[in-house]
Amino acid sequence: EIRRLQQKSESPTMETETDVVVQTKISSVEWPEHLAGMGLGNIVRRIRDGSLEVKHLSERKAQLDDIGFDWGDPKYFIDVPFEKAMCGMFAYYLVRGDMFVYEDFVMPDEDPWPRALAGYEIGKAVRRIRELQNSFEAYHTEKLALLRAIDFVWFPTVALPLDPDEEEMSSEMLKLSALGHPDYAKMIDIPMGLPDKIIADGPFFETDDPKLWWKKWHNWDYVKDYWYAQGRRDNAFALRASGYPTLAEEHEAKYGPGMFQQIEEVMNELSEGIEDKTKEEKDAYIERLNHFREEMTGCRDIHPKKRKILLEELDTAMLALMTDGKLESVTEETLEQFQEIHKEQDEFDAVVEEPIEIDPADYGAAVDEIDDFDGEVDEEDLDVDEEDLDDEFVFDIEDELGLDDDEEEEDDDELSLDGDEDDEDDDDLDLEEDGAFE
Repeated sequence: EIRRLQQKSESPTMETETDVVVQTKISSVEWPEHLAGMGLGNIVRRIRDGSLEVKHLSERKAQLDDIGFDWGDPKYFIDVPFEKAMCGMFAYYLVRGDMFVYEDFVMPDEDPWPRALAGYEIGKAVRRIRELQNSFEAYHTEKLALLRAIDFVWFPTVALPLDPDEEEMSSEMLKLSALGHPDYAKMIDIPMGLPDKIIADGPFFETDDPKLWWKKWHNWDYVKDYWYAQGRRDNAFALRASGYPTLAEEHEAKYGPGMFQQIEEVMNELSEGIEDKTKEEKDAYIERLNHFREEMTGCRDIHPKKRKILLEELDTAMLALMTDGKLESVTEETLEQFQEIHKEQDEFDAVVEEPIEIDPADYGAAVDEIDDFDGEVDEEDLDVDEEDLDDEFVFDIEDELGLDDDEEEEDDDELSLDGDEDDEDDDDLDLEEDGAFE
């Protein structure tokens, strides 16, 4: 048929012998009437991709091999009969309510389980489907929708690579394939309209690799303002500290070295000596150090104690440059202001780090008793003679509730009920004294 079409395209007016033969064969074929309307193409597709249990059984596979069946590309084949497994998983989900199936679980031959699947090793099927996660995401997206309907749970750590010869995924790639890029995944409050803008402008990276799904939509420029407000000053440093060294290198390659690396470079240059530096160079150093100091004030990429140490190093370097005497831009007034700010910062840090002390005089003798307590209790202190107890500390529940016999009699006398009045007044109580019911 392909040869005929090629010849016809080359010479549209030429009628070949193949045309006559093909037309004769087609017109002479008698299709089975009982198969009329059968979706043969759909069935063949399901056989090829493993949806139907045909290639999984040697007898059925041999029958199709005898008629020269084309099995298609092996990479699309699922070695678990998916439609049969889907029926079993759906039944399990209806009965148990989840898809946390033990690997050795077998479909029972009892109600409410379907008898047609009795003995089916659904646990092994679920395990194998999890191993084929990358294959499902790459070639069988329509089946993913069915799995989502039953809350199927994927375990990326057991997923096998599409290429058996491919190297094992690193821990970083496992986290990325499961959680996505941390620039997006770790956002707490997503700004309104941000997802819509990313979808409208993206994708930003073209790839057919299902493991890189997160990379298609990632763009640091869309979230850098958000992270800056959260105290992020060096994204490459934060990525590296979170266990994403490859992402950190890619970020630095695109956006340049981070702030901490820049600070390290400047401090290394100053450590070599400032005697040979010109006043213009020193002014430039002071400007950069001052910029670093302003950025570090709101930085949350490092621990506050480390941030304080780094700020002190920046201040020391700036002070050394200012007191050099060769800087025309630094006046005596500017130097005094800087020293005063540095002094106030030290006093503030000292107050913050000073431990809180409690004055016993402010809280009475109880504090002295707590300080003198050695953690041991003398048994003699626990032996209390009831006669030694003061009467005013004896608790009588009847007395507290006003249930003494004498008081009850007095209360009864104090209640005056007029029995001769009409029924409408029977509910009225004449209380002679206040507090009769206290």
